[in-house]
Amino acid sequence: MNMLASGFALKLFGNPQLVGPDGSDCTPRLRKAFCLLAYLALQPNGQARRERLIGLFWGDRGQAQAQGSLRHALLELRQSLDDHADDLLAADRLSVRLDTRALAVDALGMDRLLAAGTVEAVLQASAGWAGELLDGVASPGTAFDHWLEAERASRQAAILQALEDAVTAAERAGRDHDIEALAQALLRVDPAHERGHRILIDLHARKGAIGTALRQFEQCRKALAHALDIEPSAELQSHVDALRRQQPSPASSTIRVIPHRTPVVAVFVQPAIGPPELVRDLSQLLEDELVTALSRYRTFSTRLIASPDQAAEPYLLRIGLRHDGAACRYGMRLCDTATNLQHLVEVLTFPAVPDLAAVLPGLASFAYRVDHVVRTARTPQLGEAAEAYDLWLAGDRMVETFSSEAFDAAIPLLNRAASADPGFARPLSGLASIELSRQQLVPGSRCDPETFAHATRLARDAIAIDPWDSHGHIIAAWAYLRQRMPEQARRHFEQGRALNPDDPMTLIACAEGLAHLGSIDDAIRCGERALEIHPAPPPYFYWYLAVACTHAGAYERALTLSRLGPETVPELVAWRAVALASSGRAVEARATGEEFFRRLGRSWGGEEPFARDRALRWLDEVVLIPDEARRRQFVDAVSRITSSRGGSVAYRHPQRTMNPILLR
Repeated sequence: MNMLASGFALKLFGNPQLVGPDGSDCTPRLRKAFCLLAYLALQPNGQARRERLIGLFWGDRGQAQAQGSLRHALLELRQSLDDHADDLLAADRLSVRLDTRALAVDALGMDRLLAAGTVEAVLQASAGWAGELLDGVASPGTAFDHWLEAERASRQAAILQALEDAVTAAERAGRDHDIEALAQALLRVDPAHERGHRILIDLHARKGAIGTALRQFEQCRKALAHALDIEPSAELQSHVDALRRQQPSPASSTIRVIPHRTPVVAVFVQPAIGPPELVRDLSQLLEDELVTALSRYRTFSTRLIASPDQAAEPYLLRIGLRHDGAACRYGMRLCDTATNLQHLVEVLTFPAVPDLAAVLPGLASFAYRVDHVVRTARTPQLGEAAEAYDLWLAGDRMVETFSSEAFDAAIPLLNRAASADPGFARPLSGLASIELSRQQLVPGSRCDPETFAHATRLARDAIAIDPWDSHGHIIAAWAYLRQRMPEQARRHFEQGRALNPDDPMTLIACAEGLAHLGSIDDAIRCGERALEIHPAPPPYFYWYLAVACTHAGAYERALTLSRLGPETVPELVAWRAVALASSGRAVEARATGEEFFRRLGRSWGGEEPFARDRALRWLDEVVLIPDEARRRQFVDAVSRITSSRGGSVAYRHPQRTMNPILLR
C-alpha cells in the first residue's frame, strides 16, 4: 500500500488496523473510534453529519451523553493520528470530515483499480482482498452492523462482477494464464463461486489433467455445501460426469511412474576461503551436515570426490564456504554433468559465529530440493517442476502448523503443485493428509466415510506416481488407520520406514502409528530417532512421540514432550490429562481435563450443541487406536478424570511395559 502525504495507511481488509508512517500499529484503543474512522474513510469526501454518527454508534443513549461519547472517540482518533491529526481530521458543529486524499485507504485503492477495469488492475485489486471488510472487528452496535452488512455485500458484488467481466475479456482473447489467475481470485473472494470452479475444471481438462479437474469439482461441491447447503448445478455435474468417463482405466493409466533408480550425486567440496582458524572446522562441520541430510534419501546415492573431473555420474554438487571475518557465505550448486546446466543454486549467509540450529534447516531444505530434482528431472532445466516443488513446500510447511486456517491456505497451493507437475506425488499425499486431519482440529465435526475413501484414493494415486517415496505410504497408512484397518495401516507404515529409514518425517509418523497398533518398542525407537536427526523438529513431532510414550507408560517423558506440542490440537490436551492422572497427579489431571472440555466448548463445530457426552463421542472418533477395547479404555480415562466420582486412572498398553533403555 502506498502511503500518501501523512504517511498513515488504513487497512480495512484482512487484519484491519491503522498503520503509522514508521510502520507501527496506531490503531485506536477504542473499538468505536476505529469503526468511526473506517466509516468516515468510506463516505463521499470522507464526510458525515454528526447526527448520522451518533445514530450509528450511540443511538441507545441520550443526546447529551451521545455527543460526549462522539467527542471522546474523536479525541481518541486525534491521539492515534498524533502530529497529523489537524491535517487529517476536521470537525465542526454539524459534521466530521476525514481527508482521504492524505490517507492511504486500501478499500479506496481497490475501488480505483476496479474502476480502471483492465485485467491487470482487477487482478491487483483482488490481491488486496484478504477477507471481508472489517473482518474480526467486534460490532459496536446494531445500526453499524446493518451499514457494514450492506457495505460488505456491495463491495463483494463489485469485485466479483469486475472479475467476471475480466474473465469474459480474457476468454475472448484466449489468455489462459489470465483466465486461471482470475478464476483463482474469484474463489478467494467467494469460495463457493461455481463459475470460478468451472473455469478451473475446464482449464485442467484441456491440459489433460482429468484427475486434477475432478479434485477441483470436489472442492466446488464442498464449498457450496458449506456456504449455501446446496449441490453444484445439474449442468456442472453432467459436465463432470463426462470428464470422469474420459479417465483412462487402471490398465491403461497414464500416471508417470518413477522407476527404481539410484543415480549418483557426486559432491565436490571447494577449498574454504577465509582465515584458516575460522573456516577449517566450520567447513568440515557444514560438509558433514549436508552430506548427512542428503543421505536420508534413497532416490540417489552420494559420493565425495576430490576433483570435479571425477564426476562421471549424472549430478555434480559443488559446495564451498567463504568467510570474510564478519560473516559466512555457504554456496551450493547442483549441475548436470553432461551439459553443466544448473538445476539448483543456493547461498546461505550467517554470522561469523553461526547458530547451527538456525543453519541446519537451510541445509535440510536444500537436500529436499536435490531429492526433488533427482526424482522428477525430465530435462536439465527444472521449469514447471521447480514451480511445483516450491508450491508443495510452501503448502507442506502450512500443513505442519496444524490449524484450520493453514489447511485452507495450503489446499490451493497443493492443487496448483499437482497441476503444474502431474509426475510429482507429494501434493496428492499432502491433500490426503489435510482431509484426514481436519476433524481433529474442529471439535464436533464429522467425517463421512467418503472423505476417508477419497483421502485413501489420493494417497494411492501418490504411491502409483512414485512408489519409492515414503510419504505416500505414510499417508496411506494414516488413511487405513482412520478407517480402523490395522493390518493395511501396519503394512504401509513398514513400507514407508523401509524406503526411507533416515527421514525424520517418516520416522515420527511411524512413532505414533505403530504405538496405536501396539508395537511400542518400535514406536519409541522411531520417535526418538526422529527427534535426534531432525535439525529443527516442528511441534507435531513432540505430540506424536508424547502419545507413543503415554501408550508405553512413560508418563513423565510424555508430559515433557506434550508441553512442546502444537497448541491447536485439542486431542493432545486429553493425552496430557491421562498422562497426569496415570502418574498420580490427580489435581493437575483434573484441571487439564477441564481445560480439554473448555477448549472443545469454545471451538465446537458440531451440528448439535456442545455437551460432554458428545465431546467424548468426538474423541472416540478422532483417536486413532484401532482396537476397540483400548480406544474405549482411553476415552473412559478422560471421562473419569473430570467426573464427580473421580477415581484413579491408569492408562497403559495392556500387552507391554516399556523398556526404559529406549527412552532418553
